[in-house]
Amino acid sequence: MIKQELKDPKVQVAAIGLAGENRVYMASIEQGRSSASRLGLGAVMGSKGLKAIAVRGTKDINVAKPAEYLKLCTEVLEYIKVEHPTLCPKSCLFWQGSDPAGDGPL
Repeated sequence: MIKQELKDPKVQVAAIGLAGENRVYMASIEQGRSSASRLGLGAVMGSKGLKAIAVRGTKDINVAKPAEYLKLCTEVLEYIKVEHPTLCPKSCLFWQGSDPAGDGPL
C-alpha cells in the first residue's frame, strides 16, 4: 500500500502489525522476507505510534573502515557458529569465501 502511494516499486518498507500496535512484548518488525523478531522491537515502534518506515536509497553505502568491519563480521560469525551452531545456516559459509552449497570458493 505504501509502495503504491509513493509510486516507486523500489521503496523498501519495514512495518509492524497488530501485535506491535498493541505493544505486545514479542512484536516484530517485518520487511520483505526479513524480520526483526527478537526483543519486541515492533512494540517499541508501536509505543511511538510508528507503524511503518519507507526508504529508498539512491547512492552506495561506504563503510568507513572496511577491513575492520569484515574482521568484526568474521568474529561474530565464528562466535555464532561455536556458541549457537543451530542458528548458522549453510549461507553463513558466504563469510568464509565459500558458496552456500559448500562446494568451494566463490
